[in-house]
This record gives sequence, structure tokens and C-alpha cells, in this order.
Amino acid sequence: MAMEKLTFGQDASGNPPTFEERTLRAQHDRKKLKKSAVNNAGLMIGAMMVLVAIIFLTTEVHIGSFVDVVKMGLTTLMLLWCTYFTYVACSDSGTRAGLASDTYINATAAYKDAKDGFTALGYQTRLPEFCRSYVATELEEARRAILMDVDIPYELYLEKYIRRRWRDIWRDRELTRRQAFAIIRTNNIRPIHLTANMILPCGHAGHMRNPLGLSPEKKKRIQFAWKLFTSTLTSMFAAALIVDAILNPSWGMFVTVVIKVSMIILNGYFGYKFGFENVVVDTVHYMEGQQDLIRQAIEYCDTNQQSEAA
Repeated sequence: MAMEKLTFGQDASGNPPTFEERTLRAQHDRKKLKKSAVNNAGLMIGAMMVLVAIIFLTTEVHIGSFVDVVKMGLTTLMLLWCTYFTYVACSDSGTRAGLASDTYINATAAYKDAKDGFTALGYQTRLPEFCRSYVATELEEARRAILMDVDIPYELYLEKYIRRRWRDIWRDRELTRRQAFAIIRTNNIRPIHLTANMILPCGHAGHMRNPLGLSPEKKKRIQFAWKLFTSTLTSMFAAALIVDAILNPSWGMFVTVVIKVSMIILNGYFGYKFGFENVVVDTVHYMEGQQDLIRQAIEYCDTNQQSEAA
């Protein structure tokens, strides 16, 4: 059976797509384009580096005198400013792309489900108790792992060595050097830091005595004041900067510009990469750790009902 030829913009049934379908298709195309740009960014940077190397090898390179190095101060400051703000700006773009990725959205939804389930059970008031138990258990397991390698029972360690000074442990004739070193290392282990707010954040100001934090109006005034300060410094620098146009550019000058600009572009790429991975990798792994702690907290509260009664 021959298929009917579809006109542009029609679906399989021959009807034109709706506005929602066109919007979803446009969003899908934009995401596909962004992913393609991110995946091929390394290849583009590599090709640019090869071009820079070819240009660099076809020119004569020399290091200027001390006076020339001193004169480079302004150029160095300008390049530093451009490189740093390129890194920050591209990092912000990478962060926004990471926040819009499916990986982050799915991780956020999974964490929200775990958080809502934990809250529905009414265990949030016992979360500090779980944190104290988790810290104590983790500390004991870490110490047991070290002592197990030197055949020292944990009970014996608690009885004889836990509060002894390292000099006394080192001079103890009952211990080998390896055992003494292990005990000293065990005594130096400190408890990890874990609070209820790290598992279930209580808002942006949960750690402050002011539950609402700064008011939006106050934040606005602070931001305006800071912007006035930074704009003043930037304006003073721009007013003092005098630039003379180069009338006779040379091949060496072109090479210099390409090398310096490539460094800025490369920093922009690494900034975008950092911002994207900070969300898609670091933040997602952090939320997965929070979900795991929530599951452990539920198991702890289910198996320790007597604590709640107490």
C-alpha cells in the first residue's frame, strides 16, 4: 500500500501539529543542539589548539627584556579580568544547562519523593537522633577497620588505649611498632560532621536564628550598593586606560592575539564544563547520598521505636 505524501508540518494523520506539539518539538531540538555542542566542544578546542601550535611553530619566539615585562602589567591585568569573567560567565551557563538536564530533574524528583515519604511517616523530629547514632556507628566502624588489620580487639582498645597519649602508646612494650602506629592512627580519627539540615534542608535560612533570612528589599539594597562599588572601580580603570590602534598589524601580532584569545576561550570551555558537571555530577551524587541517608533514617526509626517512646 503506497503511503500518502505528507506536507511539511503535518503529522501522520495529515493534521497540522498543535501549538503545544510545536513548542515541545522546539524544546527538544534546542536540547539536542546543546548536547551536540557540549559533546563536540572538546574536539573544537583540540582543533583550535592544533591551529595555535601550527601558527606558533611558524614564527620566531623570544622573551622580552625586564622593561618589556614591566610594561606587560596592564595587559596581564586585562587578560586576567577577561579570563576570569569568561570562566564565571560560562560556568553560569553550564550550571543553567545542568539544571535543565534530565539527569538533574530526575534526581530532584527522586529526592523530593524520598523527602515527602520521610515527612509523611512523621520521623523528621527524630532525625537529630539518627544523625548522632550514624556518627557514632561510622566512627566505631572506621576504628574497627584499622584495629582489625593489626589483630587488636576493639574492646581491648576501649579498655586500655583510647585515651592514652601517643608517647605512652609508642613506648608500650606489649605492642609492636605496627600495632602502636595503628592505635595512634585510630585515636587521631575524629567523628564526621552530620546534621539534620544536611539531610533535610529546612530552607535557605534554616541554620540562622532569623527563620526568614534577609528580606528581598534588604538584599536588593545590598546588591545595588555592591554593584555601585564594583562599577566605580571598573569605571576608574576604564577611564585610566588609553588604547592606541595598531595601524600596521603583523603576522607575529596575529599569533600573539590567537594564543592569548585561545587561553580565554579554553578557560570558558572549562568554566562551562565545571558548571555543568557541578550540577549533573556533584549535585546529583549529593542528592543520592541524601536519599540513602533518608532510607537509613527510616530503617533506624522503624527498628528503634523505644527511643521515640522515651
